[in-house]
Amino acid sequence: MVEATDDSYLFATTPETLAKFCLEMEHFQYTYKWLMQWAKTNAYVINPYGDVPKTIKMPSITIQDGVDPWIVSHHDVTIEVGTWRAGISTFKGR
Repeated sequence: MVEATDDSYLFATTPETLAKFCLEMEHFQYTYKWLMQWAKTNAYVINPYGDVPKTIKMPSITIQDGVDPWIVSHHDVTIEVGTWRAGISTFKGR
């Protein structure tokens, strides 16, 4: 999971899918002249199996004078590990 556009969250089951979603969100934001705040961005792994790296590379548009913004660059994003703790409601009327 990675955060995008004003505290929105992008969920994915694989790092590759998450990277794809992240780049698509970057393209959407850039259309409106919004930019991802990479220094504030975190990735979250929920209930991982095995070891988790400290960072993950996420693709982005390139913001640099003289460079086409559609050229993909990458940013290191800190990974935080969490445990899913969602309660399940039970209704007697069901």
